[in-house]
Amino acid sequence: MRRDDIVAAALAVGFESLTVAAVADRLGTRRSTLYGYVADRDELATAAIEHVFASRAWPDTAAGWRRHLAEVIDLIWRTCDEHPGLADEISSLRIAPPTLVAGTNRSLTVLLDAGFTPDDALLALDMAIELALGYHQRGRTDTGTRPDTAGAMRRRRNHLPGLTDTMDPRAADRLRELLRGDPHDWFQAKADLLLDAIAARLKAQPGR
Repeated sequence: MRRDDIVAAALAVGFESLTVAAVADRLGTRRSTLYGYVADRDELATAAIEHVFASRAWPDTAAGWRRHLAEVIDLIWRTCDEHPGLADEISSLRIAPPTLVAGTNRSLTVLLDAGFTPDDALLALDMAIELALGYHQRGRTDTGTRPDTAGAMRRRRNHLPGLTDTMDPRAADRLRELLRGDPHDWFQAKADLLLDAIAARLKAQPGR
């Protein structure tokens, strides 16, 4: 057995159902055998996350800070959309995957080179990543499981009457339209608003 086989089995099990026992069952072996390759579930999850992000190219650092940050947001959103439960795993990591660390470090350098203060660079990157992760951490069902993006949108639509009955009609009509559309379009609008706010903050810095 190779470590790559264990990672592939972990991804096949999926992050939402990931346990050492589930991966052992998938491989037809004992948990004690897996512990010869990974120390615990955290290391198993980290290895799976590392594999996921190592197979994706981190956005170009020469594209300008705004485009770069927009592409980072989109990369994380789409990756979490492909792997239900990944957003929660990233948010609760105790062991940082090297590829993810390297990517975020490059993004920080892009922001700092663009004239961001260290505080603003850290805040901007943190908010961008939290925006992408947060979408996929919502929509949990009553059983505790989380549906895919389409399932999360259906769940939100079920709450429409309660949301829109007392809402200003100008906003209520737009909300109905948005929830019936492509969820990524609404997410992208949120990302654009965040990037506009970051750009305004950068422009307001003394000396700019």
